[in-house]
Amino acid sequence: MEIGSKISGKAPLLTPKEIAMFSGLQQDFDISKARAELGFNPKSSTQAVKKAMKYLRENENRFN
Repeated sequence: MEIGSKISGKAPLLTPKEIAMFSGLQQDFDISKARAELGFNPKSSTQAVKKAMKYLRENENRFN
């Protein structure tokens, strides 16, 4: 990303320093409160990607 930023003149989205800061960091997230209070029931990642791909195919003219 740093090489790309030198070419584009824009700041890189990530630097090695930022990656090192989060490397090995354990992050456990709990959605039980969202399930209980909001009725949140997430789809599996496979279902989400399939639904997104279907939407993009059906609406590709909006993105051109």
